[in-house]
Amino acid sequence: MSIEIDDDIIRKISELFLHSDAIKLLIALYGKEMALVSVAEEIAGKYAISILVKLKLARLYKVNRTIVIALTDKGRNISRAVWEIYSMWKGVKHATQAT
Repeated sequence: MSIEIDDDIIRKISELFLHSDAIKLLIALYGKEMALVSVAEEIAGKYAISILVKLKLARLYKVNRTIVIALTDKGRNISRAVWEIYSMWKGVKHATQAT
């Protein structure tokens, strides 16, 4: 089952979020559906990074022409705690499924 995506939608998305040549390359490589997924992931990633920066959980640095994101101490502590909670949940889930 394939999703039909209007070329006009692709054009509007490319105008808003990506250089048109980049979206054309994504479409050529992956097809329309996967190109839109890739664009959505890019947008979501940028949005998530901006939230981390606003909450002072991360900082952006420019190194040469590359932008690097680095977690602050508070951000590292939160990410470590989230990882530990996830690991415990995964262990409990695995243990309950084994019985």
